[in-house]
Order: sequence, then structure tokens, then C-alpha cells
Amino acid sequence: TLREDLVAEVSNLALKGDVDHIVVESTGVSEPLPVAQTFSSEVLPLLNADQKTSAPPSSSSSSSESKNVLEPLDSVAHLHCLVTVVDCATFLPMLKSLDDLKTLGMQAAPGDDRPLGMLLVQQVQFANIIVLNKTDLAEEKDVDLIQALISEINPDAVFKRTSHSKTDVRALLEEQLYDESKYNSLPAWAEEMQEEHNPETEEYGIRHFTAQKLARPFHPERWHTALMNPDIFKGVLRGKGCFWVASQPNERFDFSLVGSIMTVIKSTVWVEVGIRLMTDPS
Repeated sequence: TLREDLVAEVSNLALKGDVDHIVVESTGVSEPLPVAQTFSSEVLPLLNADQKTSAPPSSSSSSSESKNVLEPLDSVAHLHCLVTVVDCATFLPMLKSLDDLKTLGMQAAPGDDRPLGMLLVQQVQFANIIVLNKTDLAEEKDVDLIQALISEINPDAVFKRTSHSKTDVRALLEEQLYDESKYNSLPAWAEEMQEEHNPETEEYGIRHFTAQKLARPFHPERWHTALMNPDIFKGVLRGKGCFWVASQPNERFDFSLVGSIMTVIKSTVWVEVGIRLMTDPS
């Protein structure tokens, strides 16, 4: 989590004056608390000179005196709600797993034996709305158990149950449940504010990589064999992307991996193909 970059980007968007809502989507291994604290961070030192002088009169740079006053990000962009999405198909096994980060090959340093479940707890502890997703892939009793467990950790949370993340996005944007006073008295809040934030990728030893294969489609049989190999995604928590295969060169396939759940969807034709078909159906 790069707090300074987030402060700069959100404040820049807010000061434009033509944005109704800003949705900040964190990575799958981030924690909500540092993101929430970002809105208590100072804005002006991170804005460039042009933005300081061209900000609208209602902003903190409306006078020569206020230009030197350090204002929190919340003065230009108010945090309305923290939303955490829970994968009901994998949450309980990961939470109950006795495997530590060293066993999983994700340790931040030699001897790092913290449980991955610690990250899951922190992600649901500091959230106003918990979206229990993939309810179609979990038994109802397990979904009930997940909600009960999270309620013990976060009694004020509002729960929404979904499958395929289908929910009323407008309703989420209109929610105004965040109250800093509920969190800033917690020890974790003070510790995070006093210390330099340690990115979750370093704290939990989680890494990411990007694989690209351009200009040539995959061989369908060999690619299918690779995807079905249980070892190819060992230790991978999240994967997503798109690909094409030689047997269906005009079609785009979307790939998603969350824990042990893999999904491949035949999405649509590539943009260039779609344009060609519209201009020349033959």
C-alpha cells in the first residue's frame, strides 16, 4: 500500500470538482486500516505547485495563509465506507489452516511462521460492510458460520450475501457508515499512525508476477493440460487475466483463480474482430 501515492491521487481527483464518487480498490492482500488512515494523512505536502495554486476556493489552498497549513485528506475527500469481500468457498479452510507462511513458501523472512489467517482476520475486522460472496459455492451452514465468526470480530459490520459479486453498486456508494472515532482509539490505529506502514506484500511475504505471451495463441490441448496441473498454481492465492487459443482465434477467454477455485469464461470477441464483423459481416 503506497499511502503517499493514494493521498496524492485521491486529492487530485477530488480537487477537480467533477467527481461524485471515488472507489479505491485495494489489492487482495491489503488491510483496510491503513487505507482508512490515509484519509487522516496530510494533503498539501504531496500536491504539486500547480495544484496548490489552482485549487478551487473551497479547498484548503484558498488563501496564501492556508497554503502552508497541513490539512488531512478528509478535508477534500470524505471516506464514506469500507467494504471487504469474503470468499465463502475458501475463507474457513484458510482461516482454520495450521499451515504457516514458511510452510506455504510465502514467508517474508527466514523463520517467518505466522498464519495466513491473521491477514484474513485483519481484513474483516476493519470494515463497515462485509460482502459474503460465492454463496453458491458454499453450504448455507458454512455461510452462516462465516457471518457469525466475523460478527464476533466486527459486531458493527453490515452483511450482504452475493454470488458472482452481484450487488447494488449504487446502494454501496450511497452508504455512509465509516466513523473514524470507532477505530482511532484502538491500539492498532495508534501503532499504524506512529510507525511507517509496512506493505502487506512484505509483512506476509506475498509476491506477484505477470506472464504475457503476445502475438501467438495457446495450443488448446497443451494449455488445458497446464491449467489442470495441480502444481502449476501451488502457493498462488489470486490470479486473473485473459487468453486465446489456436482453435478459436477470434474468441477471448477470461481466467480467474481464487484459492483453489478456478474459473474460465468464454467472454467475447476481441475488439479488432468485433469491429471487422460490424463493418464486414462476411
